[in-house]
Amino acid sequence: MAAPFWQAGTLYLPGDLVQPITQPSPNNPQVANGNFAGGATGWTFSGAAGYVATGGYGGGAAARLPGNQPDGVAVNNTQLVVPVGGQLTATSMIARGASSAGRTAGWTEIRWFDGLNTLLQTDKGNVVDDGSGGAWHQSKVIATAPASAAYARAAIHLTSDAGHNDQILGDNLSVSGASAGLPEGLVYKAVQAESGTSGSGEPAWPGILGQQVIDNEVIWEAVTTSRVTWTASPRYVSGSTEPAWPTDIGAMVQDGTINWKAISRRVEDEKCPRTKVVAIVASKVFAVDKDIVKYSATANPLDWSTADDAGYLPTGLQQANSNDMAVLAQYRANLVALNASSFQNWQVDPDPASMAILDQMDGIGSQWQKAAVPVSNDLFYLSQLGVRTVGIANAAENLSAGDVGAPIDTLVQEALRVAVGNGSKVIGTYYPGAGQYWVAFSNYPPPPLGIYGSLPDGVIDQAIDYRYIVAGGIAPYGPVVLTSGALPPGLTLDADGRVHGTLTTAGEYSWTVSVTDADGASASKPDASVVGKAVQHVFKVNLYTGNGIQPRAVPTLDFTNGGTFLVRQRGDDWTRLLSAPAPGAGYMKSFSGAPADNPSTNLITATGVTLNTAALNTLGGNYFGYSFANFPRFASTVSWVGDGNATRDIAHALGVAPGAIMVQPAANAAYIDMYHRSIGETQYLQMNGPQVPVTTATAWGNVAPDAAKFRVGSRYNAAGVTYKALVLAHDTSPDGFIQCGSYVGNGTAAGPTVSLGWQPQMLILKGLTGGANQFCVDTERSPGFSGNDELAYLSVSNVTSSGLNLVELVTGGFRAGSNFSEVNSNGVTYIYVAVRAP
Repeated sequence: MAAPFWQAGTLYLPGDLVQPITQPSPNNPQVANGNFAGGATGWTFSGAAGYVATGGYGGGAAARLPGNQPDGVAVNNTQLVVPVGGQLTATSMIARGASSAGRTAGWTEIRWFDGLNTLLQTDKGNVVDDGSGGAWHQSKVIATAPASAAYARAAIHLTSDAGHNDQILGDNLSVSGASAGLPEGLVYKAVQAESGTSGSGEPAWPGILGQQVIDNEVIWEAVTTSRVTWTASPRYVSGSTEPAWPTDIGAMVQDGTINWKAISRRVEDEKCPRTKVVAIVASKVFAVDKDIVKYSATANPLDWSTADDAGYLPTGLQQANSNDMAVLAQYRANLVALNASSFQNWQVDPDPASMAILDQMDGIGSQWQKAAVPVSNDLFYLSQLGVRTVGIANAAENLSAGDVGAPIDTLVQEALRVAVGNGSKVIGTYYPGAGQYWVAFSNYPPPPLGIYGSLPDGVIDQAIDYRYIVAGGIAPYGPVVLTSGALPPGLTLDADGRVHGTLTTAGEYSWTVSVTDADGASASKPDASVVGKAVQHVFKVNLYTGNGIQPRAVPTLDFTNGGTFLVRQRGDDWTRLLSAPAPGAGYMKSFSGAPADNPSTNLITATGVTLNTAALNTLGGNYFGYSFANFPRFASTVSWVGDGNATRDIAHALGVAPGAIMVQPAANAAYIDMYHRSIGETQYLQMNGPQVPVTTATAWGNVAPDAAKFRVGSRYNAAGVTYKALVLAHDTSPDGFIQCGSYVGNGTAAGPTVSLGWQPQMLILKGLTGGANQFCVDTERSPGFSGNDELAYLSVSNVTSSGLNLVELVTGGFRAGSNFSEVNSNGVTYIYVAVRAP
């Protein structure tokens, strides 16, 4: 029944209740603009804190403390009225950006003021000073209004130490628990000693529970009634799209009107064992922790610490061995705990004081948790001798025979031996319909013993850490050993099958590894690998200035197995090719004719190139040289004498299908012809010659080259004529360092990008319908001729225009960086040969 309204001049007895006539409407105010959606309105900033329009919680505005600033506070101006002794709860979101743990911090504050606006005290929430990737974390404070407090204000406090530039953000301030006006349910009780008459006018009713006001002869005290009003409203509504879920434990994200917090699904109590050996008995979770068994609080698996509720069973003290407990299972209302060689039966109870050991026996046990299954009023489990039950264990002192039945032991003992050796899974179950206990063994019988794996190919100076896998048969296995052949030099084989070391010598290697199992069975694995040369061993850019003195030695690479030296003088129209299948006299030719140079006077040696021609060593001349050492999956220099047949197959040593082949007669000034995988085996290009590919079967016989040979037609097989060819691979494997491909120009200043997986040091470019061949060198890695960081280039028509940025290096490849016709005419196809930088 509601209290009557107050009346003037009325006699009120002690204990009478009234409600005001003019009371204001009750409300529960919140902080204004707590998420900064209205800008900086309603906030007071101090220190280095300020307003920022982006980057806040949910993507909007926020309070911000920039890096290298020690302190700043954003105080919300809303005055929050709370009765003395009442509580306020305030929360805010803090994001620490990229700073290291402890370098920046933030928290929520509640600041209490008296009626003269004097700060009485500040209550501080939990400090957020850690969290990766800019994740948002919540700071929360619960504060009680102190004596003399008239109101409170909520704030976000941000701090930082010196020595970094990482900002910290605060946002989404909210408060609950505040009240203003006369809260709903507040009435007034007459507390004067005797009856009294009210005044002629309504008093100023206090809005705080327990406060009093004098009304003529009556003293009214604010009290509450017990009436409850229920109102339903949707307080939490998710957003229209799924949020980006944080991955840090404790991080939060806004989703509509919901704040989601990332929590761990693990039991966080550090006393909870991390084990798979568990059982639920007597409203507790029991878990093995080495040789003891811990248990949780009753009906609370998250609590493993509460005294006189959580604890442990001292199973280790009840056995004569030191084995850890391996099996927990329920037997009637008791807990059975077993290790590999003992059995214990425990009385368990929700009250730890009622727990006690009932029976213990050494000499037989189990190590298969999932094979222990309650069956009717008994517990079946798997021991080392066969299937046993707890019922017989409680009634006998010898479990070595009998029980379930000796014939069953012979069925499972061999499977048990294999399971013990191989660590196989064993699972048991009870089939009530047939009254049967089933036990299943994984991988039984085991597959035949085998050794698996193949050591990958590598390159010199590459670190190797690889392991052969032994499987099948019965463990433990013997050592993995070499029974024939030899590993690549620099590598060592360990007994567990690990191969490790650093490759030192190029070549092809083969060997056999073998292993035996516990039953004496053996297995072998033949293996082989190719050790190649790293890019710095097979390709080199040689930049030199001519001294005019012959002979002139140019150190290049190890040309023991032959190679090619491609050289050009800046400012000269001739590009010369010096090549030989093996050290000795080379062939000197031009890509567009030949000066009067004697090829026999220039030599490829095992350590470099010896130049005896003035054209290759002009005094003061700047030369670009490119050394290609013969090596599988990179380059192969071959020569042959034509036999006059229409077609002929020429062997090469790449080991992969060629990406490009340059062919030229050794004794005339014909153009060097090129096969390129992008135009196929029915066409050839003349380097520095006509731009349109020539279609003819006389070049490559219309047959695609393969990993061992390429075919030539009559164009390259005239009787008695010596030909030479530089065969280049196309290798897209992770450790490859040469690729041949094409791109189509777009005619813009920022041309198309070609992805190789690495940056090139050398490029050969040629347009198919315009432009000339380009020879490019990475000037950043080979300085001396250009000061910019792009690729300097050489062409027939313009040998000095490196500043045009015709080709630019990008991450993982290169880009045609100009609309210059020789590299990027719109719609023109360009072929390329790219070599990786060391």
